[in-house]
Amino acid sequence: MVEQRTVNPWVAGSSPAEGAITQTIVSGLTSSDYFFIKEHDMSNEAGKGSTPRPFSVAPEEFSTNWDRIFSGKPKQKFIREDRYIVFKKSDILNCLTEDEATTIEGIIKKVDTYRKSIGKNQLKTVVVESDWDMYEAVWKLVENS
Repeated sequence: MVEQRTVNPWVAGSSPAEGAITQTIVSGLTSSDYFFIKEHDMSNEAGKGSTPRPFSVAPEEFSTNWDRIFSGKPKQKFIREDRYIVFKKSDILNCLTEDEATTIEGIIKKVDTYRKSIGKNQLKTVVVESDWDMYEAVWKLVENS
């Protein structure tokens, strides 16, 4: 009796796929029940994976994108900027008149309203005073992030 079947040696009960082998099996020729006469590699035949998929991005664009994403450009050196105005509440209470403190409070509310109107959250910050021991260490953390 001669039987021909396609098997995938990697997955039991799988359907023919890339890497599958066609086996011609002849029974009764030797003391074993099955004798393998022919093996045929189907990896180059038609079916899933037999032709390359078309590029969705041109090779030049792919190369440009790859370089842009993975070029390993060094980070730009961090530059300390004077970007914020900070008033310590205890200084306001001890230094300003009640009218001046009320004016500052009104300015803060106006800036908060503006930030909300342009879709930004209320500004929340961490302040580390320059005479604190951790001041330079915190700057290093910011610079290296």
